[in-house]
Amino acid sequence: MDRLTLEWVDIAAGYLRSGSWCSGTAPPAGLVTALTAISNANLAIATAGGAVIGVTPAGTGTYPLVTDTAVLNFLTTALTGVQLTIPSPVASIFGSDGVTVDPTNPLVGALVLAVTAFLTDGAGNAVATFNTGVKSSRRVEQNG
Repeated sequence: MDRLTLEWVDIAAGYLRSGSWCSGTAPPAGLVTALTAISNANLAIATAGGAVIGVTPAGTGTYPLVTDTAVLNFLTTALTGVQLTIPSPVASIFGSDGVTVDPTNPLVGALVLAVTAFLTDGAGNAVATFNTGVKSSRRVEQNG
């Protein structure tokens, strides 16, 4: 079984990703047409492919929510940028300031090694080097 991933963007730049199991490695044009006709949101990206099923349970560390993030920036062979967002990052990947991702951390080093030459920009240029990374958040505080 493959996994269909749909990435939607709304008029306020809100973002939603949804997923379903599927039987193909590319979304059929008819499905994409039907989806875009039935929604007010922009179907920004529709992808299908093999799924890797995670088996590690969620942790309870310092940043336990998926809205707490680390945003890592990479440069490609063409010197374009690629970002990778890590939800609920472990606190140890940040330097002494608690905000900047420490490139000397072994966990960061292993991730950089794993994404080098695998991740690409939209033109297919492979990630070559880690540039910077910072702690971020996607939390929205509700008032009232």
